[in-house]
Amino acid sequence: MLATPYPVGSASGVSSFVRFLADAIRGRDGSVIIVAPRGSEVPESNLRLSLRSSLTLLRHREVQLVHCQQLHPQSIVLGLLGRILGKGVVLTVHGKSPRPDGIRGLVFDLSERLGAMLPHRLVFVAESMFVEAGGRGRVIPNGVPVASLRAIRLTRASVRRELGLDEFFVIAFVGRVTEDKGVMELLEAFQHVRASVSRPLRLVFVGPRDSSLRLNNEGAMNQDLLFLGYRSDAARCLAAADLFILPSHREGLPLSLLEAMAMGLPVVATSVGDIPKVVSDRVTGLLVPPKDADRLTDALLWILGHESEAKRMGEAAMRLVESAYDGARAWQDYRLLYDEVLVITDEGRRPPQPRS
Repeated sequence: MLATPYPVGSASGVSSFVRFLADAIRGRDGSVIIVAPRGSEVPESNLRLSLRSSLTLLRHREVQLVHCQQLHPQSIVLGLLGRILGKGVVLTVHGKSPRPDGIRGLVFDLSERLGAMLPHRLVFVAESMFVEAGGRGRVIPNGVPVASLRAIRLTRASVRRELGLDEFFVIAFVGRVTEDKGVMELLEAFQHVRASVSRPLRLVFVGPRDSSLRLNNEGAMNQDLLFLGYRSDAARCLAAADLFILPSHREGLPLSLLEAMAMGLPVVATSVGDIPKVVSDRVTGLLVPPKDADRLTDALLWILGHESEAKRMGEAAMRLVESAYDGARAWQDYRLLYDEVLVITDEGRRPPQPRS
């Protein structure tokens, strides 16, 4: 049995990853408990989620393995409790969280270092993150359910009607609507693009919005922006798009990007983390430097002016994800990892053998 908490504020990525692994485990006649955060726009606090996760594990002593996502407080608490109770503990790190300033930032760094020491196996979804962590742990690249995403893409027409997007060229962003995801540069670039082309455009944000984020241009562009907030069906919303954009300041290997590519969407993304491993410029998408609104503007205008080439890039992206990043491959790697951890914990529970 696997208990799998995942972080507050997931839009698609990590939550879809958890569901995919859970379905695969159930397919092997295993059982899974998923401890998910309650709430969306006002998510459950880390303290409450840590307490609820711990109580769930204490109630279900039959759990053999705990798989935590991200170095969040609830993962650290549950990882520690799992080790105390003799459970196998796996931690997957999907990306580096923003750092608070001052003393809080130092405490944050220290807690992450301690948290990374708790699991029996530490996993990074991107080579760049593994290197940054000093080579401790291992890399299992993200994977997505390609066949399911292609089926979702077939709902494009109905989703566009449902969201009132029939007449528009739709640019979609999926993820946390925060500064470190490049939202400010995106809005600046979109304002320039909107002033340069006559066709109707919509910029659609799917994901929880940071309450502290102040969008200077939002009022002037309000009619061209659509904030859908947290959606459990984020991939379905993505099906309505003509272009996927991810101008993050830092990333690992984003699941939302792989989902968009699996759907055959042209993509524009920043050259951070492992993104350049999947987005080859002018082959499977367009790459731009982070924090560069001018280059982002140029990329958007190029896509709008070269739609046949953009379509070919989307098709190449779809083939790449199918061949190298299908979720079935990631699941096989995790299955072997789980078996390793269960062997370790089984050996730890055996009574010492008397000396002959």
